[in-house]
Amino acid sequence: MRKTILYSTFAGTFMFGTIFGITNETQHSEADIAKAEDDQMNPALLSQSELQNIINQYMQGTIDEVTLNEHNEFEVTVNQDDETFDVLIDGRNGYVKHLYRREEQPSHSLTATGTTIEQLDAIELALETVNGEPKRVDLTQNNGTLVYQVIVRYDEKDFHVIVDAYTGVVLDVNS
Repeated sequence: MRKTILYSTFAGTFMFGTIFGITNETQHSEADIAKAEDDQMNPALLSQSELQNIINQYMQGTIDEVTLNEHNEFEVTVNQDDETFDVLIDGRNGYVKHLYRREEQPSHSLTATGTTIEQLDAIELALETVNGEPKRVDLTQNNGTLVYQVIVRYDEKDFHVIVDAYTGVVLDVNS
């Protein structure tokens, strides 16, 4: 009889321990699964050293400024050999969305060769060439000449009108 009680006690303890262990493991696994799913949905943001490693894949520059925007993207300003780059990096997976080299902008009002026309004048000149709606105007260097690049929308097409920033002459129109 003692053997029967001893075996029954042992069997009961073994079964209880096994069931408790499986239940505990199941709860633990469900928690791990929930955490893994949450990590996939909202992974952690990249660290400063991870950002620097990503930048180093493209250039050997130093990070001057880092800003996190509302889309969890890092807007990074990088200097390399007297040039400045703007880099847009997904803050969660490190994907480089954009990499722009900033162009030096000469003084808009006075340069060595004289004064530039106003931005509104460049738009008017572009609209005299292409009738439409102005969408964007940029003052840039084009083959060493300071020009306004005016984008005009006409008949569901974008036309790029290049206007000399000093003389106001329309240099080129393309779509």
